[in-house]
Amino acid sequence: MSQEGSAPAGRAVRREPRGRRLDIQGLRAVAVLAVVVEHVSGWPRGGFVGVDVFFVLSGFLITGLLVREHSRTGRISMRGFYLRRVKRLMPSALAVLVVTLAAVAGLLSTNRLISSAVDAGWSAVFLANWHEAAQGTDYFAADGPISPFRHFWSLSVEEQFYLVWPLVVLLVAAISARRLRGVLAVVLVVVCAASFVWAVVQTADAPVLAYYSTLTRAWELGAGALLAVTIGVWRAAPPAVGTLLSWLGLLVIVASMAMIDEAWGFPGPWAVVPVVATLAVLAGGSVPGARSPIVLTNRVAGYIGDISYSLYLWHFPALVVIRSIAPESTAAVYIAASSLAVVCHHLVEKPAMTASWSLRDRPRRGDRPRTPGRGREQRVAAVGALAVVAAAVAVSYTHLRAHETARKKKKKKSKSALVSVCRLLVEYIQKIITQ
Repeated sequence: MSQEGSAPAGRAVRREPRGRRLDIQGLRAVAVLAVVVEHVSGWPRGGFVGVDVFFVLSGFLITGLLVREHSRTGRISMRGFYLRRVKRLMPSALAVLVVTLAAVAGLLSTNRLISSAVDAGWSAVFLANWHEAAQGTDYFAADGPISPFRHFWSLSVEEQFYLVWPLVVLLVAAISARRLRGVLAVVLVVVCAASFVWAVVQTADAPVLAYYSTLTRAWELGAGALLAVTIGVWRAAPPAVGTLLSWLGLLVIVASMAMIDEAWGFPGPWAVVPVVATLAVLAGGSVPGARSPIVLTNRVAGYIGDISYSLYLWHFPALVVIRSIAPESTAAVYIAASSLAVVCHHLVEKPAMTASWSLRDRPRRGDRPRTPGRGREQRVAAVGALAVVAAAVAVSYTHLRAHETARKKKKKKSKSALVSVCRLLVEYIQKIITQ
């Protein structure tokens, strides 16, 4: 879900400025769209495997950053790493938590506000997965009030990985700096094997706990990390092999989204299908001269990949709040979620990433340079804000129409009941008179 890198197709794999691979941005787009559409429209039935794609991407990208930093500088800055994580994740997450709680307070019941506030607290400290597991919340259950922050469970798993894994890399680097990649590969094989076996066992015994547990999900992040430390092997492959891997991986990801459902053992063992498929796309895209699928490398997929974190954050609160007051407003959910994601990406996420976050380094007001593209960012955000307003108006109109229809039906029913009572009374009086 979090973002740190991205490459094209029908053409040899190229990279954007800063080394971003466009095929990775495309994978983000496929993953987030699958999750959002499955939540809102109930299709594809296996759309939830988009989260597994994100786990592999996170392990691959974060581990690659850490290993490359060590190769380049001979050290790993924990302060720099965690600062980047905070800048990348916290501002948007906090914005979603605050705005959603305000919406719940204004539109839903006090009980919903209290329960949502508790869930928001666990989400803010990235322990939502353990909170949901402790409550025994079935991720796939649709009965009863649903928390607008249930989707934070996957972000919590990633953050717990970000907290522990860099320390493991740092420890291995201190012990065996010259053979960092090799030792990390051995460590990762052991961790992935143990986590996968535990995922299979716990999925059979306690499926709800297994679904949320960091221990049963560690192998997915570890698989991405293992690819990152062994990427040199794949870069030596012929371009045709890289192209084939990319296409096969994408097709298997799409097939798993269409076929897998919650009744299958998940995450163990069936998460292995989207995990291996994602690894194939990443490995294929790493081969020099390989051609990645154009589905992943076009501009539309690239932009959706850019806003994927914000879109993932906003879609579920929009779904829960809007459906609570207007159950049939599917279009309004899509409009609100995508619009809020665009606004948040351009006005919160990107500015937070580029900000220095240091009072000493902050320039004086008159010395601040103009940020290229800032006007465009504001225009895009303004369009997104207008779309949010349009969605709010649509939901309000639908809600009022439904309320008015219900009121008329109730009035008509009570009127017909009164007529029936009057008729019975008249018939009773006539019987008395005739007797």
